Amino acid sequence: QAVLFTIKDSITSLFSINPDATCTGTPININHTGKKNNTTTYNWKISGPGRPSISNTPNQNLQLDTGQYKITLYAKGDGCIGDSISHIASVVKPLDETKNLNCAVTANSIVFQWDKTPGATDYQIDLLQGPFGVRSPQQMIFSNLSLSTRVGIKVTPVAEAPCANGKAASLT
Repeated sequence: QAVLFTIKDSITSLFSINPDATCTGTPININHTGKKNNTTTYNWKISGPGRPSISNTPNQNLQLDTGQYKITLYAKGDGCIGDSISHIASVVKPLDETKNLNCAVTANSIVFQWDKTPGATDYQIDLLQGPFGVRSPQQMIFSNLSLSTRVGIKVTPVAEAPCANGKAASLT
């Protein structure tokens, strides 16, 4: 007696998120990128703030509230089941502007400092005028300056998503 085997290609649950960090009001696109066939079904789950809805199609365009979300896909088809895959997506609020940028001057140095911006992951420092300085968390220090040397910087709070960077402040 003959036994007939049918070999089917596997189904995988791989997917991409673009962007994985964004701002409120900017959609997140998720797309199944794994193996599929004409019977593949998609079981998406999303957990995070509120009750976001998600359909069971291979591609999604999501508008999410501020917060962190865990997105999971479990794809299956023709009796083949892909492992579930999860990714994290973040929706962040825009940062406040740089506050209280000021400087202290001595005979041969200038120290710029500013208040910590809540939520900032870093600060972009652009040198507007003068020599290079040394950076510490919320300071820029310029030492060994000659008399009448002018220095200027622009400080921009940097967020997890570029669309959320804070407004810059400048001082010369």
